[in-house]
Amino acid sequence: MLEQFVWQGFRGVRRNDKGHAIQSFLALHHCLEDFAEGRSVSGFEVNGERFFVKRYRAPLRFWHSVGRSKLRRSMLNELHWLQSLETRGFAAPQPWLFMERRTGKRVETFLVMSEIAGIPLALLADQRFERGALRSMEMIAALHAQGVAHGDCNLYNFLVAEDVHVIDFERATELTPQLAEADVQKFLSRIKAEGKAHLLERLSQAYLKVLPLPLFDLDGLLTKIQACEIPPIITRWRRPQFINVVIHAPGA
Repeated sequence: MLEQFVWQGFRGVRRNDKGHAIQSFLALHHCLEDFAEGRSVSGFEVNGERFFVKRYRAPLRFWHSVGRSKLRRSMLNELHWLQSLETRGFAAPQPWLFMERRTGKRVETFLVMSEIAGIPLALLADQRFERGALRSMEMIAALHAQGVAHGDCNLYNFLVAEDVHVIDFERATELTPQLAEADVQKFLSRIKAEGKAHLLERLSQAYLKVLPLPLFDLDGLLTKIQACEIPPIITRWRRPQFINVVIHAPGA
């Protein structure tokens, strides 16, 4: 699990078993200068160890209120739910490290996570899209069965490979009937916006296969989405950069 630590101005939590990769990241995080303001994600491979990093940056003038900032609360919320889901063996990234520090005129907050292989559902097509969508809906139902509302069930937050993994738990919270319905409504609406309305009924059945007694009126929600017009949705998503690093032992 994770432990408290302080390292060269960083403070947070880290995993004991990933020390080499974490130390390499701390030494090499300057490679991520092209991170956008606010949240951004990048990947590292250090001597074959692959992991992903989510980073927030804010101007130093916000330092005194960073403990109450929306950015930091989002990151800590994601850390909380990733730790919780890890203990349940759920298909989500494993948290390795949380840290924050002052750097120059900015405050940086990092969340380092295990690599999750897969392609975002939104980038798939044809039969791969249909299969991925059905499995993603099953994952939403599985989360709800665990009492967790994801909070942002867009098609980029489901990574499809041999299995489906769910990412981006910044908005996750304890499940309520309203939040369960909101998760399913967003997912089904995005499916319809992709021109895949013919999948809605099958997706509804996939949810019921995992959670036969939903907390909300799934049939009523399905009818409402089928009846309304949903235009194509423009997203700000961009593919994460990936940095490959080889570190040789002294004298090698």
